[in-house]
Amino acid sequence: MSASLSRFQFETACKAYIAAHTTQPSDDASTTAVYPVGWTWNKHACVPGLGFMSRSVALSVKAVEAAEGDHELELLSDSTEDEAAASESREVLTCIQSVVYSPTFQVPAFYFTIHRSNGVPLNLSEIMASSLLRRHAVPLSNTTTFALSEHGASFPLLSQGDHPVLGTPAWYFHPCHTPEAVGEVVSELQYKGGTKEQILVRWMEVWFMVIGQIVDLHRGL
Repeated sequence: MSASLSRFQFETACKAYIAAHTTQPSDDASTTAVYPVGWTWNKHACVPGLGFMSRSVALSVKAVEAAEGDHELELLSDSTEDEAAASESREVLTCIQSVVYSPTFQVPAFYFTIHRSNGVPLNLSEIMASSLLRRHAVPLSNTTTFALSEHGASFPLLSQGDHPVLGTPAWYFHPCHTPEAVGEVVSELQYKGGTKEQILVRWMEVWFMVIGQIVDLHRGL
């Protein structure tokens, strides 16, 4: 199995993944715990073959006063709030996540936006302070208003740009290192047997595991 996908394989893989991982409880509870659910397939309004996966995740946010007197954002899952936290005033955030095909690198790319209840998007510093990102996995980097870059890297790790299909502003993780990260695992998938769709589902599962090292894909679920 290749470490890259054609656009047709991407669409097939996404649809097969959605069918395999629905929001309904799985017979294997560990599967639901590992792979994110709630995705839908979105067709392009005019151009066939430009579809993508997306989902909307509701998050809670609480302003926490830091020792320096600044305020950072701490995203909380509703399922883990205790009574004390529930009694505090919290703002609901909406996180829109997309899995889009990158024709340049021939792999999926993860795009997202986080908005406040009044429609105002979070800036990069607020996103970095949130628990959407796994802080231990985000190295000390060069940060600007529009990008987060690792020292010496050719491409930003996280940057802002237009959604490839919708054309709206979004944040995305650059997919330049995805083929090598996924390739270490997917080369073994073809030896496990199964149909082409089953192999493509495993490909997407590996990709989500790679992305999940940086993003908490279960936050808010």
